[in-house]
Amino acid sequence: MPAQPTANQTLLFEQCVFELLQSSKVRKMDEYIQHGTTTTLTHSLAVAWYSYRLYLFLGLCGEEKQLIRGALLHDFYLYDWHWPDHGRLHGFFHPAIAAKNAAEAFAITDLGAGDYSKAYVAADHFAALPAGCGHCVPGG
Repeated sequence: MPAQPTANQTLLFEQCVFELLQSSKVRKMDEYIQHGTTTTLTHSLAVAWYSYRLYLFLGLCGEEKQLIRGALLHDFYLYDWHWPDHGRLHGFFHPAIAAKNAAEAFAITDLGAGDYSKAYVAADHFAALPAGCGHCVPGG
């Protein structure tokens, strides 16, 4: 993605993230490892940032706050998925758990819980692209 977000766009992102980080439950995501040594919170912040960047790059507008909130909360399942008692199917079930937690914690009604859990997949995989993989994305 060639252009950096403007100062106003970055401020909007920071405000949305700041609002959610006021919740101790969201900050609790920093206690769980997502992949390797990356916490779920760090991973989700990256997903939110790169989703927002892609959204802006594609020239979309009007649902920035929903995108940022949904991306930041896409892994809001609040448990260590590495523990054996969560089974091997965590990848299939965690989106619904995260959506339920988000709906309960933030009274999310503007998008259905199912929309968050279905929509996050593309952003999650986009944020996982290796560094230097600009040829993998539009305009890269």
